[in-house]
Amino acid sequence: MRLRPLSRAFKSKPRPEVQVPASAEGFPGTRCPAYPYQALPDTHIRLLQILPGEYHDQIECRLDCVPLSPEPYYYALSYVWGDASRTLPLSLEGIQFEVTINLYAALHQLRQLDDGEYPYTESYFWIDAICLNQNDLAEKSQHVPRMNEIYSESIRVVIWLAYNGPSANNFRKRLSRKAKSIWYSDVSPRRLLSSGVADILLLGHGSRYVRPSPDVAIEQLFATAERFWSQWLYGDEDEDVVALKKEVGRHYALVERGLLFLMQTPWFQRTWTVQEACLGGLEPVVYVGKHSIELDRLYQFLIAMARQHRHVALAPGMMRLAGLNQIRNLFRGQFHKFDSIECPMVKWAECLMMVRGAAGTKESTNPLDQLYGFLGIVTVITRQSMPPELMPDYSLPYGEVCWRYSVFILEHTADLGLLGCTQNQLVDVPSWVPDFRYAETVRKSQKRRGIIQLSPDKTALHIWGLEVQPISDHLDGCPWKEIQPDTASHAAALSRRLKEIEERIIRRSSTLRKIPQDDVLDSWVKDHHRGLQGDLKSFRQTYRQLSNGTPITLTKGSRTGNAHAREITMAHEFSRACLLLTDGTIVCVDREDIRIQPGDLVCLFKGLATPSLIRPSGEAFAFLSQCRIRSGTFDGLDIDDEFWAGRDVKEYRLV
Repeated sequence: MRLRPLSRAFKSKPRPEVQVPASAEGFPGTRCPAYPYQALPDTHIRLLQILPGEYHDQIECRLDCVPLSPEPYYYALSYVWGDASRTLPLSLEGIQFEVTINLYAALHQLRQLDDGEYPYTESYFWIDAICLNQNDLAEKSQHVPRMNEIYSESIRVVIWLAYNGPSANNFRKRLSRKAKSIWYSDVSPRRLLSSGVADILLLGHGSRYVRPSPDVAIEQLFATAERFWSQWLYGDEDEDVVALKKEVGRHYALVERGLLFLMQTPWFQRTWTVQEACLGGLEPVVYVGKHSIELDRLYQFLIAMARQHRHVALAPGMMRLAGLNQIRNLFRGQFHKFDSIECPMVKWAECLMMVRGAAGTKESTNPLDQLYGFLGIVTVITRQSMPPELMPDYSLPYGEVCWRYSVFILEHTADLGLLGCTQNQLVDVPSWVPDFRYAETVRKSQKRRGIIQLSPDKTALHIWGLEVQPISDHLDGCPWKEIQPDTASHAAALSRRLKEIEERIIRRSSTLRKIPQDDVLDSWVKDHHRGLQGDLKSFRQTYRQLSNGTPITLTKGSRTGNAHAREITMAHEFSRACLLLTDGTIVCVDREDIRIQPGDLVCLFKGLATPSLIRPSGEAFAFLSQCRIRSGTFDGLDIDDEFWAGRDVKEYRLV
């Protein structure tokens, strides 16, 4: 088997084929396969080669242990594992090796493709599920800090967005009957794949189980984005509009379908994909089946679409792409953002908070990766070694790791914006430690030394502030998907929810503050209408329709995209627990899993621009959630030094 040269002195020049080094040390004549796994030296990595094969052939791979010096030539694959319990067998060094369906699909597709110059079968790949021994926690803990080096030194990151529709479910159902028979019966790989198993999963190959429209939509989307990119003028939104209309034209419905399909793929919600997309030698390339486009070209097209069609901006993956672009900008020569910080630990903590906030809510198979997945990015941005207390250790409980990271950030930044999260399932840790699985975008805060103190044993957080007003009434939150008006029953549930809020919160706030109910409602939703096409009047009309129980017509095409977006926004906003204070102020609670109890307090703390909800716990307090003032006292005020001047504050000990 012949590959491109293992060493890559010149990435941009054609590389003649040469023999692969016969062993990890490059000595000719013998080759020592890297599977079954053996101890991995610090100076080496394992690299995978996909062997050539026909479409219906079983996937066969080889695994080599190669030195990092000189720099090896390889691609790094970024993908989503998917359901770890649903696997397919491939041949790794002639031995059965189980991989998830998503990875199997990626390898199968890449075997048929090339990078525009060479087939991918003539290159090495680094793939975490195979190149790291996932059953060796010590090896994972040792090599996770090197992820930034592994991805940075790759020639390019290849992003695989696997199809995840109904056909994939059909594929899983047939898995136990067909796929495993490769290894446990005489059924040949050709017979298995010719039965349609691969067709079910991979886009671009017709099958009665796959609707062709997603594939056609993605093909049209990528082609349109490529043409648009060639006409795009940075910073000129008017020119963007002209180019967008010209390139999309009559294909808009198809392009929109492909875009929304793309934005809902799991890749945009995973933790490790943030780091993976930021590193690599060349611009990452995105694959959906056989169709591909560079990530930056896709992003610029999506931004133009979002400017003209606000519902595109609400797509699940759009916020992740925007945050990802912020982080990637730091890799494009903007390191000066942290150059003014002299203390390496402060620089590390500040950067970790910035990256965490830009990444937003994310998912991972192992909850520890919610933190470990960002270490490589921060190492590169700050150009500082990783602090010893943050070194990955997969043997530690997740809650203890969250506690350690929280202490590190608070001690070096005093940034109380750390505390925000939408859920908290941690046990046996202080109440103020956030669950990073549900961490929010970092809230505005004033990072000042001396406004917080940690007890010597790091269990108590001392902060200073004041109580806003006692709680007069409240409504607990409800799952927003249960009132999302996509079915008749959910629409009815949303109407009941809004009617209850109208009677117990809005009307009473209006009476206490002696202002019209519409003014209360307008101040509540003022932050939302700016992100959607429409004005406050449109929001008010939609709210009145829903709260009065007027039936929502769910027939396709009966509502505009903006009207539906307003309904979704209202369902999300009014699903939160809301508090009515004694002066008529309305406060919404960020935590989705909080149930309000008598004695709970709404407080403002120095260092935070928004209120917090706390609960008495003996002589101390438990931190429950950050909150948002939606209408009333302090709404719109800057909670800064001028605000605190002359106010009486007290110490609160959070445990």
